[in-house]
Amino acid sequence: MNPRRLAGLAIVLAAALRLAPPAAVQGQPARDMVLSDTSAIDPADNGSVRRHVDIVIRDGTISAIRAHRDTPDEGGSRVDASGTYTLPGFIDMHVHALLSPRDSDGRILPRPAEATTRALLRLLLDYGVTTIRDPGDPTASIVELRDAIAAGRIEGPRMFVAGRIMNSSAPGPEFVRVTSPEEVCAEVERQAAARVDFVKVYAGLPLPLVRAAIACAHRRHLPVIGHLQATTWTEAAAAGIDAIAHGAPWSTWYLSPQDRAGYDGSLFGRVQWLRDVDLASARVEEMVRAIARRHITIDPTLIAYHTKFWGDDPRYTAAAEIARVPEEYRAGWPRGSFTADWRPEMYRAAREQWPKEQQLVRLLYRRGVLLTVGTDTPTPWIVPGLSLHQEMLLLRDAGISPVDVLKMATMNAAIALHQSGRIGTLRSGAAADLVVLDRNPLEDLANTRAIRMVVRGGRVDPPTVMATRARNR
Repeated sequence: MNPRRLAGLAIVLAAALRLAPPAAVQGQPARDMVLSDTSAIDPADNGSVRRHVDIVIRDGTISAIRAHRDTPDEGGSRVDASGTYTLPGFIDMHVHALLSPRDSDGRILPRPAEATTRALLRLLLDYGVTTIRDPGDPTASIVELRDAIAAGRIEGPRMFVAGRIMNSSAPGPEFVRVTSPEEVCAEVERQAAARVDFVKVYAGLPLPLVRAAIACAHRRHLPVIGHLQATTWTEAAAAGIDAIAHGAPWSTWYLSPQDRAGYDGSLFGRVQWLRDVDLASARVEEMVRAIARRHITIDPTLIAYHTKFWGDDPRYTAAAEIARVPEEYRAGWPRGSFTADWRPEMYRAAREQWPKEQQLVRLLYRRGVLLTVGTDTPTPWIVPGLSLHQEMLLLRDAGISPVDVLKMATMNAAIALHQSGRIGTLRSGAAADLVVLDRNPLEDLANTRAIRMVVRGGRVDPPTVMATRARNR
């Protein structure tokens, strides 16, 4: 990528989105600074609030968290944060940063334009998302994007990435078709040589190929994440998978024989699956026990289901925030929506089964499965950045305590990324990735949108137009 071209795009995008930072830090990395007189909330400390503290940042990391002092510090800048609440930056564990857009007729297009990707990354930062996991995009391109962000050539959240998603078919450029253990291992080797952070297997892969992917990836010290269906969660757990994407297995193996016979394999079949699955059955119990025992992490992505089950609801289809989604994505959302062909009675049936999905996530939570927060953005109606806050509220509504939801969005995600102590926490030596709020999220989890500022690697970013509106409501 041409650095001059990237710098020019940054200027154009910032002007277009009216995102000029405060004058005190405009155009500066602000890596040495003191966030002065805030209340620090580290979810890892079970919701304790350290009031009237200064967070000292040196060279992009947290140097100290100390009692507030009025005397100025030598060097760096001092940012008044009085009356605010500061948390670790949020981590979205399911973002496809180079997802191929669809045109207004729903047809898959080539990779997004560079300006589209830049705008998507900017949205994530604006909503306090300072780290993302990308579970599958074209290999060379996503590694290049991750490295450009790490080098400071592109502005965006930290990234941990997988390359092309291995599947029995390739419905888009994010996928690669594999049909044998040899092909699986060859693809793992290609992705390892490209320096991915993990590899991903998809719904169509049978157990022998999932086993091959796990064995070959682990030989290269790469974790494996699965969006599974042909292979059950129970089988994948026994094979040694490291993480699972999405909050339900959808495999007919968990249904009774009579329900299996009438299963509809379409997207609406997931509604049938929820209706028919017995969450107290021995097979579901075995599945949950295996996942918890083997410390397999799951990002439930409830927002990915909620936007489908309520895919005709103006709260999603006419949300004001859609105006900030890059045009290249939102143009294809109406026709490219996964439920665009559903009839009203299908939506009603889906909504009736929503409590069953909540019950499954609550079961995983209560049995000790390490849950994280992910969104599957920018698929239809899932607004980058905003959707993470919506996901946290859906998790709360499923029966998870607010402080544990905040843990999922910070500490748990860091554990799942093998970055514990480096991100997702407020402690000396951790990255200075922070979100500064005007209201206490422990009093109302919706306050996570009351964003005053975002700090990414010691650099202060301004709040977004939409976050400012949310703060003033």
